[in-house]
Amino acid sequence: MASYLILGAGKFGRLAVKRLLEQDPSGRFVIIDKNPAALAAGSYPENADVVRIAADVIVFLRGNLSRLASWDWLIPMVPVHVALASLPDGAPDPCGREWKMWLVWRYADLKGNCT
Repeated sequence: MASYLILGAGKFGRLAVKRLLEQDPSGRFVIIDKNPAALAAGSYPENADVVRIAADVIVFLRGNLSRLASWDWLIPMVPVHVALASLPDGAPDPCGREWKMWLVWRYADLKGNCT
């Protein structure tokens, strides 16, 4: 039994939940989407452990993602770069500089080879 955080309840988010439920029927699913109609559109077995939360996925991640998060899998099904967008503006990069949402770290920076 694994726990899954599904970001997005659109066509592909619902498909991900459906397929994962087939493989892991005892899994725990948390689906995040800012559109309540998209959240309501998914139909899952009555015994499925599915929690639906109406929230912007980036705002949700910024407030709930930490080392203590209880999800085994985070599955992004939204049309944004979730990893980059969920970091707070002004957070230090591995080389100690400030970055903005449009700046992506180079692989060398991540390894500590700052230039």
